[in-house]
Amino acid sequence: MHAQLQRLAEASKLPSVSLQILPLAQDHRLAVDSFAILRFGREHETSDVVNTEHLSSELYVEGDTDTYEFRLAFKHLAEESLSPAESRELILQTAQQLWA
Repeated sequence: MHAQLQRLAEASKLPSVSLQILPLAQDHRLAVDSFAILRFGREHETSDVVNTEHLSSELYVEGDTDTYEFRLAFKHLAEESLSPAESRELILQTAQQLWA
């Protein structure tokens, strides 16, 4: 686990990576299933594709209208998450305190 957390901290330094931790001790007032927003090309060049996974299936949602609520949910969760710098620091602290 220590090596995995160190790898996450290193990856968070990459310019193409934005890693943020959502503290679970807070009430976030948003109930969502797991989803991933896939963006191909530059923003506004192409439509996003949203992937949701369930126990025995997965669903791909395409088109600006259909993916709009997922983008809103992601924005809300990102705003309630720790900043990338705070997240990296928490990862390093956890690696040191619990897994060193």
